[in-house]
Amino acid sequence: MAITRSAGHMPGFITYLISIYICSYLLGLIAQKLVIKLKLDRHPLLSDFFRFDTPWFYLLKGFNDEGDEADFVKLAVTVK
Repeated sequence: MAITRSAGHMPGFITYLISIYICSYLLGLIAQKLVIKLKLDRHPLLSDFFRFDTPWFYLLKGFNDEGDEADFVKLAVTVK
């Protein structure tokens, strides 16, 4: 009986989950773009809070340790 009643709510529940995933993805993407555009991750006082914990992100985006943009990015990869 409980399974039959729960099955009737399944389309609404799936729609809820999909909407939560889409909204969280979009809000995360917008927040990341704002942090990068406003340079909050490279601000002297705010960088501890806003800096992404992925050093490779900054390396591949072309930012050096001082927070300036690099002239170029060189990537050497060895595959075995």
